[in-house]
Amino acid sequence: MLNIRITLMAIFCLELLAFTALASEKQLTEDKVAEQASIAASGLTVTPVLTVTHQSVNHAKYDEIDRLTESSETLYSIDIELEYQLNDLGLIMLLEHNSSAVDSGVSKTFPQLNSDAGTTTKRTQVSEFYVYGQLTDEGGNWQLGLAEVSTLIDTSTIANNEVSQFLSAGLINNQTIMFPDYAVSARIQDLNAFGNTGYRLLLSSGAGMEEVEGYYQDLLLVSASHKGAFSALELVTKDDGYQANLGVWQNTNEAPTQSGIYAGIDMTTQLGDFNIRLGRNITKVDTSTVDPKSVGQFYGIAFHKELTRGVFGLGFNLSKYQRDNVDTSRNWEAYYRINLNQHMFLTPALQWLSAGYATSNEDAKFTDVLLASLRLEVYF
Repeated sequence: MLNIRITLMAIFCLELLAFTALASEKQLTEDKVAEQASIAASGLTVTPVLTVTHQSVNHAKYDEIDRLTESSETLYSIDIELEYQLNDLGLIMLLEHNSSAVDSGVSKTFPQLNSDAGTTTKRTQVSEFYVYGQLTDEGGNWQLGLAEVSTLIDTSTIANNEVSQFLSAGLINNQTIMFPDYAVSARIQDLNAFGNTGYRLLLSSGAGMEEVEGYYQDLLLVSASHKGAFSALELVTKDDGYQANLGVWQNTNEAPTQSGIYAGIDMTTQLGDFNIRLGRNITKVDTSTVDPKSVGQFYGIAFHKELTRGVFGLGFNLSKYQRDNVDTSRNWEAYYRINLNQHMFLTPALQWLSAGYATSNEDAKFTDVLLASLRLEVYF
């Protein structure tokens, strides 16, 4: 009887040890899976994009310009975005490379009609490099580093991206706001700080990559040649079907210091999505000598409709120059972005630009341009 009891106790102990070992192994496996999931969530994401754009001027009337010698042009750009996320912090780096535009070509003559051309000054460059994180436990976020300043305020879901939306500069940004190019900047935003109303606060160097001709060491200089900063304060309110913003900006890198006010709204309706932008430069200037390309008032409207095989977009903007006796510029664009597959999109478009300035030359004025474009996006 004693032997039976000892045998049963031994069997029980062996089973208990086996169960404990299995439980420990299961826990280790679950911990390993959780650790792997955490690493995956906090890992590196790489997003390469190739964009090829062909533009051709079909019709143009000039007052005093003979700069355009190439009536068509094909350009490509490569963007590689790297994002690394670790817990509540993230790091983004954007590498860009553009083919060189011809001096007498379409995009150099009419820079308003191709916002994606020539942004890297004939080289491969790091255009963005910034860290971001959560502002508070309740919400909001912040970012600090080198970034494209024009994407940090006055944003729109349908008129804010020259790669996948409109090509025309006036349908991507408010033309009265004198943004620097890629610049060292800091932004904090909390769009729900006061219920449905929030804010964006932005401060950046007044001289971006284009202004300092690509020299990174000059981005932080505040001197006689790079003497200022760009700042903006924006209020944002949103509800079902719309998001509206109202803001003020100032750029002390210009002479005289430039400042202005702007407003915008994104609306979702049964017909499609709409964006409306308004802007006014409130700087007191001598209207007889101010830069003829300086915009004093801006009005823009964009429409976006998702269809079965793609997206249709239509936009119009009007710019009133500050210079005396300068015509008002008008710009139309219509495009249809065709979804070829999950990685490729083809976008034919028509653009019309009336009464503006083609180059920095004050005499380089044109009255009417009709341009056709074909754009291919490839996402790897």
